[in-house]
Amino acid sequence: MLIIISALIILGIIIAIYSYFSPNSGEDEAIIIPDEECCGAHEICEVDLKKLSEEIIYFEDEELDAFKGTPDDSYSDEAIEQFREVLYTLKPKEISDWLHSLELRKIEIPDILKPEVRMLLAG
Repeated sequence: MLIIISALIILGIIIAIYSYFSPNSGEDEAIIIPDEECCGAHEICEVDLKKLSEEIIYFEDEELDAFKGTPDDSYSDEAIEQFREVLYTLKPKEISDWLHSLELRKIEIPDILKPEVRMLLAG
């Protein structure tokens, strides 16, 4: 029993000495106060700010401007292929930005592509 108590006392002394001489002892960590505009979830904030932006971003799809005002159910097969070509050259994280760009440009995506877009956004 005496050996166990002695071992615990020695262990306590070693821990006390280590914590006293450790590099972080007695120093308070710097507290970083975030900006009032920042919520800490940077990617989410940046995505929301992009959606609020009225700036039109082109994804090498200037030719789609010709379809401004065309209803989503009246595209020709060639037009649908133009949309599909742009869609499948985008990175997955760019698709929502592209859709927002089309919305700002008043271009409706063809009905037949909407399920494909949803699949790519979900996947």
